[in-house]
Amino acid sequence: MNKKKASLIILFGLIIISIGIGVKVHMDNVRFHEEMISEIKKHKDLIHDDLHALDKKKYIKSIQIDYSKVERNPMGGIIVYGYVNNDKSLKFSSGIDKSNINGKDIFETNGTDPSEKLFMLMGGE
Repeated sequence: MNKKKASLIILFGLIIISIGIGVKVHMDNVRFHEEMISEIKKHKDLIHDDLHALDKKKYIKSIQIDYSKVERNPMGGIIVYGYVNNDKSLKFSSGIDKSNINGKDIFETNGTDPSEKLFMLMGGE
């Protein structure tokens, strides 16, 4: 009976430790996602500039970023999804990278990719 009781105590301890590790990983992911959103909000003008540079017909009136879909790029940086003119069918994606040059953080887009429909409305060929 003592061995059975000791085994149950060890098993219970391992379960508690596993739950604690899971909670820690989840909290780290939530904090990292919040940091990414904060960076996107600070540098969303980069995305706006990229989209407006592609907009030959001056079609874009407003740009909405879907902060629920912001994700980490496995190659580094942040991937952002959004849409324009309050029309969720006019989608785009963009990436923002951070470089450190001479001790200063530099943010830049690594390209903005409008959906085919949006590209055509902006005057794409």
